[in-house]
Amino acid sequence: MLEESAIYSQELHRISASVMFLMLIFFALVAILIAICTTPYVARTTALAIVRIFLAVLAFVLSSDVLGAWQAHLSAARDIEKIRLRLMTADRAGYPMSDVLLAMTDYNAAIEGAPEIVPYVYQARRQQLDQRWRDYQNDRTNDRANRQ
Repeated sequence: MLEESAIYSQELHRISASVMFLMLIFFALVAILIAICTTPYVARTTALAIVRIFLAVLAFVLSSDVLGAWQAHLSAARDIEKIRLRLMTADRAGYPMSDVLLAMTDYNAAIEGAPEIVPYVYQARRQQLDQRWRDYQNDRTNDRANRQ
């Protein structure tokens, strides 16, 4: 159950990080485009109004912490990937209780410290995530069969 949750969470946080990065790039491109397109044609008073609007938008972007959310999602995805590798190692060792409990504690800490996943990401990627889980189960089953 922990492995399944880790696979889903890792992918969802990776996708959420990509969405946050795209939002960051979008805001930057819009700001640059507006600056390039309007600068030659505006009067001084209009330019000051545009600068004020730009600063208000910039304050919104910074206060919504798009950059921080991007970094937090990436960090969560990396942490969960490390936990998944530990669970694979635990699988090879027959799932020692101490290893599983430590992995579960670390997984809980990673999820609790991570931001919420971007809305509708799960619905958009549900089939791919389910297929990835089935592939993982088949790989683990084949690995166990090859070890016996």
